[in-house]
Amino acid sequence: MTSERSDSKVFAASAVTLILLGVVCVVSVPFLAGLVLTAVLPEVGALRDEGGAWKLLHMLWIYPVFFVVAGILEPLTKTLALSVWRPAVVVLEVGLLWALLTWMFTVYFEHPVGAGIAAAVGIALLVPFTRLLERTGKDGEED
Repeated sequence: MTSERSDSKVFAASAVTLILLGVVCVVSVPFLAGLVLTAVLPEVGALRDEGGAWKLLHMLWIYPVFFVVAGILEPLTKTLALSVWRPAVVVLEVGLLWALLTWMFTVYFEHPVGAGIAAAVGIALLVPFTRLLERTGKDGEED
């Protein structure tokens, strides 16, 4: 009886971990697309050689860090928007998120400009990608 419970707990923990990794992989698609699209640019898109396949694991923590920082920045910028012009606050928020993503992409690119372009493409692709996910996702609430 106890071995069945421990087996089911191990299975449940493994399933939850795999689901979480799958979700992170899916939502990281825009950032990965920005990385791939920038890598084909001559000179600017030169990728680093060291690190090998381990650099793909770096992609797994980029989106969670981006999500947490965006979650912290949003209430701060909403508070700031009460006293400052709203479009300027949005530009500040996107600029800070772009700087964070550029810093995290420097692992992949030899030139910081390549990391900046990849971050800009990733953020630009993130907007339609999230709208697509919101449209295709099933909502449990009836309107």
